[in-house]
Amino acid sequence: MAKVKLCFIAFLMCIMSLLSFETVAFYTVTGTARNVITFGSLPSEVIETTATGDEFPEEGVYVMPGDHVSKIVKVANLSSHPFYVRVKLVKGADNVELTPEECMAIETDNVNWTLAEDGYYYYNKAVAGYGETEPLFREVEIVGDKITKEYIGTILNVTVKVFVVQSENNADNPFEAAGWPVES
Repeated sequence: MAKVKLCFIAFLMCIMSLLSFETVAFYTVTGTARNVITFGSLPSEVIETTATGDEFPEEGVYVMPGDHVSKIVKVANLSSHPFYVRVKLVKGADNVELTPEECMAIETDNVNWTLAEDGYYYYNKAVAGYGETEPLFREVEIVGDKITKEYIGTILNVTVKVFVVQSENNADNPFEAAGWPVES
């Protein structure tokens, strides 16, 4: 009889332990977390002013050979996040016989900006949120030795193409930064 009692107690303990495991399993909760990552934009703006602080005229200015045209070019950060910036200057002329290099000379700031082998001018540090760069250049010289009266009416232009990439968690300088936009 003692053996039957012992077997009965062992049987009850096994059942109790199985019920406790089910109770634990019954109160276990499983869930799935969804992490949403949103990519933002880094808005920027090219600021073109004159030495007097006025906005550079959208229609341009009339020039003569030998003129020095005041055109101060900076890049402004319109977001709260810092970014690295690079700029490409594209000189143009509407007369195929006269190349822009023969017409215009631009002296760039070589202290705050670096011209890299890829043809871009890189600003040497990150531009703070809502900050702006030092000027890339301050004037355009109209080189006069190739411009004669037969070129009257030729339109010269300098296009400033700006590319930015986040600086937060992205290298210690713009030359090592990843994710530069591809020029289109």
